[in-house]
Amino acid sequence: MILRTEGIVIERREWSEASQLLTLFTATHGRLHAIAKGARRPKSRHGGGVDLLDRVQALFYPRPGGLNLLAETSVLPGFRGLRARLDRLLAGLGVAEALRDGTRDEEPAPEVYALAAETLGRLGESDRPGVELAAFESRFLAAVGLAPRLDACASCGGEAPEGEPVGFSADSGGVVCRACAAESGAALRTLRPAARALLRSLAAGTPAARVRPDAASLRQARAALTDLLRTLGERPSRPGDRFARWIEQSPARG
Repeated sequence: MILRTEGIVIERREWSEASQLLTLFTATHGRLHAIAKGARRPKSRHGGGVDLLDRVQALFYPRPGGLNLLAETSVLPGFRGLRARLDRLLAGLGVAEALRDGTRDEEPAPEVYALAAETLGRLGESDRPGVELAAFESRFLAAVGLAPRLDACASCGGEAPEGEPVGFSADSGGVVCRACAAESGAALRTLRPAARALLRSLAAGTPAARVRPDAASLRQARAALTDLLRTLGERPSRPGDRFARWIEQSPARG
C-alpha cells in the first residue's frame, strides 16, 4: 500500500552518495522517519533531493515502527523568502526543532501542522522573525498541553506579584512565587514584568505583527518558552541518531 501526504522536512541526513534519511512532519500522519533512496540523483523521483524546511508532497510505503520508504517527493511552493535572511532561516529551524523534539511518531496533529506551515509562510516575509518564533512556540506549547501558568504561582497556586520580577520554572510549568522559589533551592529564570506581559499576550493569541516587545523582554520570554519545550523529551545527542538502529538493519546503501 502506498500513501500520499503533505509534509515539512524537519530533519535531513545524507546517506551514501545518493540517498537521504528524512524526518517529515506531515499533515495526516504526524512525524514520519523515511529513507529516500537515490534521492540526490538528478533523474530520481525526488528531484535531486530535498532540503530542510522544504514543503513537499510525498508518496511513501508505510512501515509501522520502522523506517518508511519514500517512493516520490516533490517540493511544493511556499515559504518563499525564508532563506533570504539568516534570522528568518534560524527562526524557521527553531520551528523545525520544536516539531522534531515535541511531537510523536505517526501521531496526526493537523492543527499543529497548520500552525507550523502558517508560521513558516509568515517568516518568509517577516522583519521580526524572533517574535514570530515566540508566537509559534507559545501556540505550540498550548497545543501539546504545556501552556505556561502566568496568572499565579505554578507550584502552589498562590499570588505571583504583578509589576515586579518573578521567577520562572519550566519544571513547575510557569511563574513561581517567592516562597516556592526559595523552597525549591533551584536556580530559576527571572521574568521582568514586560516579559511576563509578552508571554501573556502571546498566550492570548495576539498576532506577532501586533506585538512590539523590547529586545530584553523578547529574550526572556523566548528563554522561558525554550525551557518548556525542552521538558517535552530528551533531544538526540546528534542529528540522525534516531536512524541508527534502522541503518544497522538496512540492506546495502544506494
